[in-house]
Amino acid sequence: MGKLAVADEHLWQYCKQFNPPKGYVAGLIVGQPSKATDYVVRLGRIPIPLSVLKEHGKKPSEVYGLSLAEINESWVSVHAVDVTKMLHGGMWVLGLFLIGQSDPFENQQNCSRLRTILRHMRTELKKIPLLYGDSPSSEKIVLYMNPQKNLVACRSIDLDGSSMRPMDWKFQKNAVSWTQIDSILDVQHVVHLKKEDSSKQIRNELKMLLDGISKQVQESVCTLSNQLLGPDELVENIFKKQKGKSGKKTKGGGDDEPNKNVIANLYMPLTGESSVKSPSGVEVNNGYGIFYFVGGPVSRVFVNQKATVEEACQAVKQDIIRSIYVRLNMHSDSLVEDDDSGSRETFHEPPRRVMIKLPATNVSVSDYLYPGEGPEDALNSFQELFDLKLEIDDVELDVEMPAGKIILNPC
Repeated sequence: MGKLAVADEHLWQYCKQFNPPKGYVAGLIVGQPSKATDYVVRLGRIPIPLSVLKEHGKKPSEVYGLSLAEINESWVSVHAVDVTKMLHGGMWVLGLFLIGQSDPFENQQNCSRLRTILRHMRTELKKIPLLYGDSPSSEKIVLYMNPQKNLVACRSIDLDGSSMRPMDWKFQKNAVSWTQIDSILDVQHVVHLKKEDSSKQIRNELKMLLDGISKQVQESVCTLSNQLLGPDELVENIFKKQKGKSGKKTKGGGDDEPNKNVIANLYMPLTGESSVKSPSGVEVNNGYGIFYFVGGPVSRVFVNQKATVEEACQAVKQDIIRSIYVRLNMHSDSLVEDDDSGSRETFHEPPRRVMIKLPATNVSVSDYLYPGEGPEDALNSFQELFDLKLEIDDVELDVEMPAGKIILNPC
């Protein structure tokens, strides 16, 4: 029996709106892989760049098909990187979907082209290790749909080899059960800056801080619901244990359904020098100021009903690192611009995280808002990247309070 990919039925209804007479409408498959089943949470069309639209004499609002030769791997990859920045840990771009009249798997040239696009996408995602953009498996999904004929065909392509195997795909009415895992990281770092400080050094300090936080997070011990569980245990077992302890029954005689939320705690290893250097080994530098990096970034991940404790803990760690990387990368340019203000004390507030709920599921994605931005800004980004219109009420704004600040305090 081959591997299976499952998706909610409403995603099929979304795809049925596209029916190009020629070529393909292309998009990204987003979800969570596992050994036996890949769980898909979103199929989102990739927007065609304005330059390509002008070349074909089309308006931005028009949706039309392109041949695989016209689907450029560069803008597909850029879109995949931008989408990955909004995903929680444990979620990845799993592959591509194509909607059109002609089955791409019947043409060897098309199959080769698909492999080229997917390999380029993986290469671009791997260029940013702290983004954790490359999914654990070397196999990526290509889904072909022909809504006019009600046809769905799926293949698994091994990017490290040459195989392309049939894969089962199922649009199902029953929604996948997801467990939400929340955590908050307490970040407090202090860096003493040298006299020859410059904006370039501050960018380097941010990178060094991020590398240090990443190392600490990856080396930490993770507990779920204050339980240190075996790596191969299922996350679902947490709720079975809670149900067994409570022993409560509903009026109808059945067991109460447990809350599918879990709190994760990370226990960090100690850092720092184990001994004080002798006076002969001490190096004296002229101080310029102190760089404080403090805050409480919030982590939220979702794992499927078959996820193990090890997979869940890795998702939490990846989410924390991915989130901090994205917001510091966004913030670094504004940080450099403000460094020449001449002020003896400069405050910087990096973008804060907000959550946007996907329809027909409790799974959400993230966006990051600069001070002064509102939920409409998050919805604009979301619509562009996920091709989905939502309402302002779908944005959860109070996940993080605007308290985390970066301070540059010259001596």
